[in-house]
Amino acid sequence: MCRGATTVGLLAALTTAVQRPIVVIALAVGLLMLLLFLGVVLPAVWSTKPARRKAATTVFDQILAALDRLRH
Repeated sequence: MCRGATTVGLLAALTTAVQRPIVVIALAVGLLMLLLFLGVVLPAVWSTKPARRKAATTVFDQILAALDRLRH
């Protein structure tokens, strides 16, 4: 990284006209994953109902398997 580079300069470089759609898509996907995790996964894991916790484990396994298939 260049010495003296500021956060504003880095953000400006990342959001050039060519790269802006990529940045927007990456932020949207990240936000969607965060909302999914906070809104669906955590409440299921913290539930006092065993069936809901078991379902959360099943969903975690499916998500991890899908991510593993994408990596290979």
